[in-house]
Amino acid sequence: MLRNREVVKGLIELAESAEEADKILSQEFPSINEKYAYLKGMFDFSIVGAYKQDIDTDYKAALSAIVNQKWRA
Repeated sequence: MLRNREVVKGLIELAESAEEADKILSQEFPSINEKYAYLKGMFDFSIVGAYKQDIDTDYKAALSAIVNQKWRA
C-alpha cells in the first residue's frame, strides 16, 4: 500500500510506540535499508556514533527518538 510520503510521516509522528511506527513503515517499504533511508530523508537527522555495520540498531534508535519526540515538546 503506497501512500503519500507526508501521510506516512504524519502517521509515524502520531504513533504510540516505535513498534507501531515500524508496522506503518513495513507496509510501505520492504527492507530495513529502505525504511532507514526514508526516515533520514523525511526527518533529517544524524546519529552521533552511528554503527556503520549495524543499520538495525541505528534504525531502531532513530525511530524511537522520532516517536518519542512528541513527549519532549
